[in-house]
Amino acid sequence: MIDKSIVPSFEKMMKPILKVLSEAGQALDNDTIDAKMENILNLPDQIRTIPHGNGRRTKVSYCIAWEKHI
Repeated sequence: MIDKSIVPSFEKMMKPILKVLSEAGQALDNDTIDAKMENILNLPDQIRTIPHGNGRRTKVSYCIAWEKHI
């Protein structure tokens, strides 16, 4: 079983998501935001690919989506 606790916390994602969104200057699609966040956070594939539930979304993508709505 994969340890989902290795995904960065809400607090660690807040400043990077604000940076990505403020520097964009235009609307970004979710995949672009996810990629930029993963690069800023320097996440290895082991973390980037952790699934969220039974869907096709990753745990990191799910957390980023919540960050955008806070």
